[in-house]
Amino acid sequence: MQASVLADECRSHFAETMSGTVEEAETDAVVASFNAAGHGAQALISEAKTALEGVARVRATFESETKLGSTALVSPPAEPVTPREHPWVMWSRAQLPAYQTSGMYRDPDGHSDIVQSGREPDGEHDRINDHLVRLGVGRPGASLEASKHVEIKVAWRMRLSGVKHVELVVNNELCNGALSCAQLLPFVLGPGQTLTVHDPVRSRVFRGKDVR
Repeated sequence: MQASVLADECRSHFAETMSGTVEEAETDAVVASFNAAGHGAQALISEAKTALEGVARVRATFESETKLGSTALVSPPAEPVTPREHPWVMWSRAQLPAYQTSGMYRDPDGHSDIVQSGREPDGEHDRINDHLVRLGVGRPGASLEASKHVEIKVAWRMRLSGVKHVELVVNNELCNGALSCAQLLPFVLGPGQTLTVHDPVRSRVFRGKDVR
């Protein structure tokens, strides 16, 4: 994923720098090479995801056979949660840096991206904060630290896009307590939306509240 993004950035910067020069033919060849590198990386990402999904299906088959052959039947959970040991979860966790709270998410269409904690240049964290304050979370004018957290940002982007479910892997444990992510996520998600958060300790599902 990083190779794909970097190839695209290199292509863009190089094309802009060389625009209007006499080296047009050579420039086009370099741009084409960067495009090929980016497309190649995307193809490898697709192949890797397909392989990991295949591993997950095989594992699920073995687990179901084991349950059927056992004498004790265990009722399935009311709300299925992807285990923290799922191949995609483990692969995603390995991509995350250790120096900053970060998360990788994917939606039902397979789109994924890395999100990091902190202030956003476009003021996204302020808009999240304003949304929560309007709902009565915290006193008027309050600055909620959770509005800068990875989980809250992903939930906000879900709310704006309308996507129904997202899986999120984070490299630090979900915060708890008053005005924490665990408490605020249902108020950021839209009605009918669910966010599954896989932190290093456990996996949890959060559902949006109808707060219209």
